[in-house]
Amino acid sequence: MCAKHSVSGNIESMSGFVALYHPDGRPAEHARLAPLIDTLSYRGPDGVGAWQHGCVALGHARLAPSLEAALPQPLVRDDCAIVFAGRLDNRAEIAAALPRQNADMTADASLALGAYREWGEESAARLLGDFAYAIWDGPRRKLVCARDAMGQKPLFYHAADGLVLVASEPRAILADPDVPRDVHEAVVAEHLIGVLQSRDATLNAAVRRLPAAHLLVADALGCRTRRYWDFDRGREIRYARDSEYAEHFVDLLSRAIECRLPATSPVALFLSGGLDSSAIAGVAARLATARAVPLLALALRFPGRACDEGGHIEAVARHTAIPLRAIDMSPAPAEAYRAEAVAALDVPQYPNGTILDPLRRAAREAGARVALTGYGGDDWFTGSPAHTTDLLRRGRLVAAWRQLRADARLPGRNYSLASLARGALAPVVPAPVRSVARLLRRHAPPFDWIRPEFRRRICLDDRLRPERVQGFRSLAQSEVYRVATCAATMIGDEMEERAAAAAGIEQRHPFNDRRLAEFGLALPEPQRWSGGKTKVVLRRALRLHGGVPESVLARDDKAEFSSSFVDAVQAFGGGAAFTRLRTADRGWVDEDKVRALYGHMMSLYRRGDEAYIPVSGFLWSILSLELWLEALEGNGDREHSGTTRGTSAV
Repeated sequence: MCAKHSVSGNIESMSGFVALYHPDGRPAEHARLAPLIDTLSYRGPDGVGAWQHGCVALGHARLAPSLEAALPQPLVRDDCAIVFAGRLDNRAEIAAALPRQNADMTADASLALGAYREWGEESAARLLGDFAYAIWDGPRRKLVCARDAMGQKPLFYHAADGLVLVASEPRAILADPDVPRDVHEAVVAEHLIGVLQSRDATLNAAVRRLPAAHLLVADALGCRTRRYWDFDRGREIRYARDSEYAEHFVDLLSRAIECRLPATSPVALFLSGGLDSSAIAGVAARLATARAVPLLALALRFPGRACDEGGHIEAVARHTAIPLRAIDMSPAPAEAYRAEAVAALDVPQYPNGTILDPLRRAAREAGARVALTGYGGDDWFTGSPAHTTDLLRRGRLVAAWRQLRADARLPGRNYSLASLARGALAPVVPAPVRSVARLLRRHAPPFDWIRPEFRRRICLDDRLRPERVQGFRSLAQSEVYRVATCAATMIGDEMEERAAAAAGIEQRHPFNDRRLAEFGLALPEPQRWSGGKTKVVLRRALRLHGGVPESVLARDDKAEFSSSFVDAVQAFGGGAAFTRLRTADRGWVDEDKVRALYGHMMSLYRRGDEAYIPVSGFLWSILSLELWLEALEGNGDREHSGTTRGTSAV
């Protein structure tokens, strides 16, 4: 076996990897791999390694999220090799099931490789945690890649003309001179209107995303993907007493947090004052004290703004005795967004994510490589307004009316009784009646800033049809599943992961633990949302265990951070940002209507009308695509043989 290894120090950040494979048997040149792994070197403060054998080459940028030792990668065992990013949460279970010679029980990469050698492709479903990996199976001459069930670690690939590339970021794939930079116009349209439908397609037609809970297998027969795991849609948890749901929840949340705490290193906690991050703080404080793990709460203040949650944040910090550092929010400069687009060759993260960059930097400065967040709590435990439709379907008309009124009174949701009623009635109205109603109220198509010819070319109206999710016992449950697993959620998670990597930390989201998510989805709806209370089981559990102050547990409101989108647009010059648009030059948007849309947003914003919120999202989508095109057409830091022509490929 011919193998090459290299190790070097680099800017501190989170792990990532690249795999290069020629199914036709051509040698995989180390010189071709090097520029690809260099694009991810910022993720590898603890070493960058490479391995090549015959038609395959693997590269890895490593960060150990704790002070514990980690095995250098790529990791080679006999005739198989792996590059692994992430964390396994059921190490003991996997290690106990494997023959002793198959795995080093202290290393997640070795456990994942040992699991594959023992159980093959089906091993991915047995692994719990946040991970992505690429395994070279020498005896079967195939490359097997997987992304964790909850999609917390990103994975992208390109397959064409005898070349397969797999990487943690699209930029690493686009660094190869044989990968074209063609634009996927249909995905562009999804971004322009904020309706992200494509789980596998990306803005670059030559680069595809491996969705959550999927395998990618490449060999001489081709490149194929398949789902290896999904939620049990028929499962329902039923207990005799409410307290039993609460105890089950606390047990799962405790386990989810415990397995995300490193052994010794300091841990940051991003605290917002909302129920989810406060719950993480309450449980993490107890676990961190028992394990002597230093914990630091980091929070943003918004002085003078309605979204400021400083009082709640300070109450949680006092209640849990976690040291708190609060930082005043300052809008990010335009250059921060532009630099991210150039570095990633992708759209930059959303403004309400960018405002967390100071917290990410503060976490790293405090010596933490891990930050816990409350992300995922909304997805799995809030519930859905579709519960009213379920009541109507069961003939419970009075209960449905009471629920509608309770939902409309919830603060911070921008609900109205009329809109909630329309949404509740639509699924129970016969399809022919709905069709006639649509014809009667037909008017100018929505998103009128999208050029009609572009709209027709990429069949935008077809792409706007809502996704059907079937097999669930209620509409509310299917909506929870749809929102939590949709493309928009997955892409948002990828943006968060990339931003954390740039700051040198790993964000971990206990609510997105697979076991906790399965529990949340299988709950009866009244344990999620009942009357005028959301997250019912979470509130009850925390009251039983006293981990969060009552002032937070009693909150019905929800802070709204969409003003950050207005701040971001203003950072680029306000209305001046929407002149000489690249998206207009390509025939995608009508520049005059975009500028009119900006004026409409500012009029709404200045008079305090929350209708500005969706408009600010549309304008940011246009602006972020401008930044992406600017980075793509500028060819980053190198010449590229590909093009940036458009394609409407689906």
